[in-house]
Amino acid sequence: MRNLILVKDYGKAWLDNKDQGWAAFRVHKKPKSLKLALKHWANEVFGDLQNKQDTIELEMLDLDLQAEKGSIDEASLLACSVA
Repeated sequence: MRNLILVKDYGKAWLDNKDQGWAAFRVHKKPKSLKLALKHWANEVFGDLQNKQDTIELEMLDLDLQAEKGSIDEASLLACSVA
């Protein structure tokens, strides 16, 4: 289902591009509009991946520090939001 939405968005982005000028210029600009549409779709579907990665890295660092101290327990592991 998500792929169908992506194809519709791509088609819309391709057809909505109304740049003026030589054909080569228009062909040069169309992939840029497709790239923006893909970035928007990916952000909607997957969310902010960099933020998720940073959060997971911080949680892993915290768990590693707890493990070094010997104070890690099962509750700490279960509280981790890593899916």
